[in-house]
Amino acid sequence: MMKNLKQSMALDEVKVGNYKSLNGTWQNGMGNQITVKNETMQFTDITSNKEPRTITGQQLDIPGSDGPDGTPKEVSYIGDSTMKAYKQTLITEEYNGVFSLKSTLPGAMLCVSFLPKGMMGDLSGGDVNKDKIIAVGTQNSPTAVEADQVYYKIS
Repeated sequence: MMKNLKQSMALDEVKVGNYKSLNGTWQNGMGNQITVKNETMQFTDITSNKEPRTITGQQLDIPGSDGPDGTPKEVSYIGDSTMKAYKQTLITEEYNGVFSLKSTLPGAMLCVSFLPKGMMGDLSGGDVNKDKIIAVGTQNSPTAVEADQVYYKIS
């Protein structure tokens, strides 16, 4: 009889905004943390501006980038044009067994990728025997990161 591993990442649930299988604290090698409770993920830092972010279901909130009405403010982008500081409704993508939530940022994407045990994506280092989360601002593959940027569950 196979033992049910309660700490296993339930990717089918994650895909619909239910993060219950991820509940707890996740930390990367740089000391950044993600606290997960049911439908909410709170990040200490993703893009190195030391600005907290929250994902609830498939909605992103970056309070420091919001205007007075609570929605993303307009920011300057290329010449005289402007764009929203970020996209609140996250785009979902699955590639080679890796599921990602993405938001556009000026000149980049904010990506949170979920790699169940056994998946490595484009990682060149890391523990294949553990569930992993990668949260980065990038213009490249969301899983092509250094090993110290990978989050593992610590509690």
